[in-house]
Amino acid sequence: MPSNLQSVDGRVVTTTEIDIPPDWTNVYEDMGGDMLWGSNGDVTEMIRGCGIEGEVKPLFAKEPYTGEALSLFEVEENQFFLYNAMEGSIYRIDVPDDLQAIAAIIDDENQGLAALDIEQVNPPKGWTNHYNDLGSDDLWAEMDRNFADEMKPLFGMKNPQDGKKWVIIQAGDKNEFWVYNAIDDEMQCIKTPCDLESIVTTIDDPNQGVQAIHFVHIARNDKCNIL
Repeated sequence: MPSNLQSVDGRVVTTTEIDIPPDWTNVYEDMGGDMLWGSNGDVTEMIRGCGIEGEVKPLFAKEPYTGEALSLFEVEENQFFLYNAMEGSIYRIDVPDDLQAIAAIIDDENQGLAALDIEQVNPPKGWTNHYNDLGSDDLWAEMDRNFADEMKPLFGMKNPQDGKKWVIIQAGDKNEFWVYNAIDDEMQCIKTPCDLESIVTTIDDPNQGVQAIHFVHIARNDKCNIL
C-alpha cells in the first residue's frame, strides 16, 4: 500500500496538506484501492512502464457520482500526474508544479482542469506497459542474473510485428536501454535514440517506427558502454 495513507473514522484515506477540491475524494477505496495504487497496481505498473521511478502516491480522485474517472497522484516528491481510467491514460502536470497551486486551479470555476499544462506519458500506440503482458517474473529474474544491472521491463509490443515482439528495457537507473525480442530470445542494446522519450517518439512516428531504432549488438554478459 502507498505510504501516504491513514485511517480516519474507520476509513482509509490519503494524506495531503491541502483541502480537497469539491467533487473530489481522498477515500482510498473510492479511488481504486490497491488494484490501482498497490505495489503491483495498474497505475503503478503503468508509471514503471513509462520509465518513471519512485513511489506512486494517490492524492485524490473525482467522486464516483461525477461519472469522471480521474485521479491525481504524485511520484516521489513534486512530480504530479493525472490518471484517466476511462482512457487508460496518464498525463504529467508540467505547470503548475506544486500541489497547492494545482488544487487551486482545479477549484477555480474560471479555470479548472483545462487550465493545467499537461502532457501524455503513455507507451507508444500498440504497445503495453502492463507487467504481466511483458513476461513472467521467471523471465526477468533470469535477465537480472545475466546482467550487472537490474533489467527493468518498460513496455512491449501487444502483437508481433515482422518477426519481432519487442520489450524495451532499462538497465538499472542509467540512461541505457535495451530491446528484448521474445520471439528469438535476442537482446540488443539501443544506440540511438538514447533517451526514453525519444525512443517512444520514434516508435510512435509513422514515418520512422521501430525501423529507425539503431542498436549495438552485445553479448549478455558485456556492458553496453555507448554513452
